[in-house]
Amino acid sequence: AGLSEAGLDLPPMTAEQRRASLELWQRRKAAVLYSVANNLATVAKDHAAAARVYGQLLTLDPGNSERICAALGRLSMQVGDLQSARHHLGRCAQSAPAERRDFYAAQLAVTSADWATAQRLFRSALDSNPGNMLAANNLAVICLYTGQLREAIRLLESLLERQPKLAIHEGLVFNLCTMYDLESSKSVGKKTRLLETVARHRGDNFDVAAFKF
Repeated sequence: AGLSEAGLDLPPMTAEQRRASLELWQRRKAAVLYSVANNLATVAKDHAAAARVYGQLLTLDPGNSERICAALGRLSMQVGDLQSARHHLGRCAQSAPAERRDFYAAQLAVTSADWATAQRLFRSALDSNPGNMLAANNLAVICLYTGQLREAIRLLESLLERQPKLAIHEGLVFNLCTMYDLESSKSVGKKTRLLETVARHRGDNFDVAAFKF
């Protein structure tokens, strides 16, 4: 009692100053929780804990509910909880701006293994935004699953030609290198050229395991 959020003696404050102070600390708390959730999901691979943190953020930061529900949808898909994935992605598809609805609808189609619909919707999302790395990556993976290896490679290579800075994304590089390995036993040359692209835009701060040399 009588202390600020930082644990210091609370100076006299107007109601407006108090409100602004609370909002500032709420934003800081949300920023910390986003960092924790991302670390749990991507580094610790503790998807259940990450989902709990994102659940807290839905209450704390309702203005970003689309972003949070999208993250919860991805986490649910990764652990095989398709019912929860459909719930969260459905919320995204209903509330998102028109330019992002096809992307979420495509993810919903993936939860039902409706590859044709997912492919059509991811392609529509990519047509609307040619620089949409997530749409291109997902579309390429679906092409791979459905036996269209050359088309999958073409999609990712075209994306990197248009926007080479996207080569800093380790997941995209890993997928493309996997496809090179499937395409030919002589994939080292293509991977080396990809490594050179990454080096120009990312430098040393990159997990070279993504290249699968």
